[in-house]
Amino acid sequence: MRQSKVWTYCIIEFFLENFSHLIFQNCTANDPPCPAVCVERFGFEMNKKHQETILQVLLSPIMLLASDTIDRSESSDQHLKEGYLMLSGLQVLIISA
Repeated sequence: MRQSKVWTYCIIEFFLENFSHLIFQNCTANDPPCPAVCVERFGFEMNKKHQETILQVLLSPIMLLASDTIDRSESSDQHLKEGYLMLSGLQVLIISA
C-alpha cells in the first residue's frame, strides 16, 4: 500500500487602517477637486491548511468622493456632478475544521 503526503499551506493577510489618499490627476484650477479615498479599516485574512480553513473579511467605513465638470443640460441630471461611495461595516468570519 502506497502512502502519500498532502502538503497544503496558505497564509494571506492584508490590513490597512486609517488611510487617506487623493487620486491625483492633471487638472487646472477650474476643474473639480481630485477624487479622494478614505479607509478607516480594511482587513483580509486567509489561513488555509489541509484540515482547516479560516477566512476573515473586515471592512469598516470606506469612502470614495469624486466630482466632475460635465455639462448636463437637463435639471434631472444635476445630481450626477458629485459621487459618493461609502461602505459602513461588513464582517465575515468562516472557520471550518
